Amino acid sequence: MLSYEYKPKQWLWRAIVGNSVYFVKDSRTLMTNGILSGVEVEYMLDSNFSVTSAFRPLFATNSLEIGFGFGAKYRFVGKKSRLVPFVGFGLTPSVFMPTTASSKPHFNLGLRPTAGFEYFVARNLALGIEAALNPSFVMGGGTKNTMEATVEVLLGVTFLTGL
Repeated sequence: MLSYEYKPKQWLWRAIVGNSVYFVKDSRTLMTNGILSGVEVEYMLDSNFSVTSAFRPLFATNSLEIGFGFGAKYRFVGKKSRLVPFVGFGLTPSVFMPTTASSKPHFNLGLRPTAGFEYFVARNLALGIEAALNPSFVMGGGTKNTMEATVEVLLGVTFLTGL
């Protein structure tokens, strides 16, 4: 196995950190842009295609958003390159919890197209960057709008198991 190959039935564990910037938000949300962190897990179905799950909390000065993710990812693996581009798509349920009395909790259900790349620095270790757009439907909490949307840029460290 080359250092930039994935195998079927392989698990990938990723720690992420980045920024999430709202460009559409409900006026009652009072969410400021925040630090997005998290843990993601992938299961390789074949050498290119995987299913994903994630826990992505967003920390801001006046709120906390507990986010999850479920989706799929496709990698464009080249036999002579340690750089592996990918695209993905997922669902992102989340719960917004304000830390101020002027806002109420609410639930979001979003769609998350993403693209990025990973670069293998060792046989089972890759560094990566990804960008995502996350439009979501807002429900509850006395919100006025029905949509919110963010742009996310994340850095990640991926560990491959089962080599």
